[in-house]
Amino acid sequence: MGILAESAKMPITEDSHSGRVHHLGKVARGKPLRGFESLIFRQKTRAASANEKECYNIFMYFSLKKITLIVTFGVIGFIVWQIVTPFFGSLNQDVLSKRISIETISNNPRPISVAFGTTTLSIEFAVTDSERDQGLGDRFFLEEGKGMLFIFEKNDRYGIWMKDMLFPIDIAWLDSKYRIIDIERNVSPSTYPESFFPDTPARYVLEVNAGFFEKNGISTGARLILLEEDDPL
Repeated sequence: MGILAESAKMPITEDSHSGRVHHLGKVARGKPLRGFESLIFRQKTRAASANEKECYNIFMYFSLKKITLIVTFGVIGFIVWQIVTPFFGSLNQDVLSKRISIETISNNPRPISVAFGTTTLSIEFAVTDSERDQGLGDRFFLEEGKGMLFIFEKNDRYGIWMKDMLFPIDIAWLDSKYRIIDIERNVSPSTYPESFFPDTPARYVLEVNAGFFEKNGISTGARLILLEEDDPL
């Protein structure tokens, strides 16, 4: 009488002589069959793990290579920037010095347009002793975007006071490369006869309306540059 085996789901018969169970004439393999399948599964698992590891190694290789390229180009860019920036800064310094020299020896010096970064400013000059003594004194106000540049022949700790001043100002001291080395903000006429000095020697002094530097985010280290004009040097 035939029955359905639980494991193989196939009709089986019993041999009356040997007592062995057959699957349609074949000896049932039982556990050895399951062991073989387990072996195949482990081999497939190891193969999959090997493939995943290989993919991971490839991914890491290209990731590290990409990072190396980014770092390399970053370093190269930084080095180029450090070389090029001083060159253009020196070029601008020479141009600005030349323009200031031309205007200050002229019988009728004209204001020039300069800038700190993107903040523009029109400056007039105080060159002689009498012009520096007068400065912005006796004026009722200074127009927005205007300033006065005091020019000296050598570096020194030049003091500024508020004699005859009628409105508050910001005072900036610049070195020979037109970089701000010190700032005195919102100096009131009531401070006279007190004098204000920079911490280190300066070549130029710039006076502008009070609040100019704070309003425009300008601080020590900022450099004055000459703007392009319609009538070049």
